[in-house]
Amino acid sequence: MKNLFMAAFIVAFTLTLQPANAQDDVGRWYLGGGIGQIKLDDYCNSSATIITVTNCSGTDTGVKLYGGYNFHKNFAMEGGVIDFGELKATATRTADQRSLPVRTSGNSFFAAGMGKIHVHPKATLFGKAGVHRWDVEVKT
Repeated sequence: MKNLFMAAFIVAFTLTLQPANAQDDVGRWYLGGGIGQIKLDDYCNSSATIITVTNCSGTDTGVKLYGGYNFHKNFAMEGGVIDFGELKATATRTADQRSLPVRTSGNSFFAAGMGKIHVHPKATLFGKAGVHRWDVEVKT
């Protein structure tokens, strides 16, 4: 239900946006978002020297929200947050075969500068460079 609500929100928000000429964007704020499938299957059913990961739910839905400001027709600054979702698994210690439930979640905060080249009134090429701080939390 949560995923359906987020998808409906993003579609409704996107449909309310109005196209604008590149010159008109200068001095304007913008907001955006994204939703996607996070896959962590490479870590499921893996084994290391001291732990084995099993019973893994290796996919979840990730959400990205961002906003920015157009300083110039060819330059903008942007910042946002990403929620990577949650991974649930069972970790078994090799030494004593003790199993523990494990939950892992992650998020990221970012800031970037964006350079834009307008190749057509309705098409723009852009590139971003910036920094982000991510955090992964593991709970047993």
